[in-house]
Amino acid sequence: MRSRLFTLAFIFLFAGITAACVHIDAAISLTMEGCSARIASDIVDNISKERHAARVLVATPVDAVTLRAGRLGMSMQELLTDAMVASGMKVIDAELRKKPIIRKNSGIVYLSRDKNELKKELSKVDTVLVTTYVICRRKVIFTSRLVDLKTGGIIASGTRSVYRSYSVDSLINDKKGIEKKFYEN
Repeated sequence: MRSRLFTLAFIFLFAGITAACVHIDAAISLTMEGCSARIASDIVDNISKERHAARVLVATPVDAVTLRAGRLGMSMQELLTDAMVASGMKVIDAELRKKPIIRKNSGIVYLSRDKNELKKELSKVDTVLVTTYVICRRKVIFTSRLVDLKTGGIIASGTRSVYRSYSVDSLINDKKGIEKKFYEN
């Protein structure tokens, strides 16, 4: 009986110590999907009903220090676009080709990063969601602002963080730390 009591006490003590050592901040998302959803919610919750009908372009998030869009920024752009649509915003996709093309190893491709086409699409947009990120030791902080293109005024903003998991770290830099060419000439 005494050994069972000792064993149970040890298990509860071990569980308590383990729980005290492992602290997860609820304000920090565990995934980039969760982070993007929280940002979209922050933005949408803080705009007027008239602004919900505005046409939004989601810009590629950039490193706040270098102003470069690496793989992390490109990935977050996709997630923010999805989250903004899911939040009821009218998102304009400026990265569509006029016609799909067929590539041998890629199949049918409809997306583009043609700089000239992107410029044309800006005329269809009322607001743009611009985002920067700061890479910290244990997390990445994303700050998004919904900007009125006519006035330059910030309509709403949101700052959220994501833990630096293996998958997030793999997007921060490639093995050589070189930014890839993302836009077609």
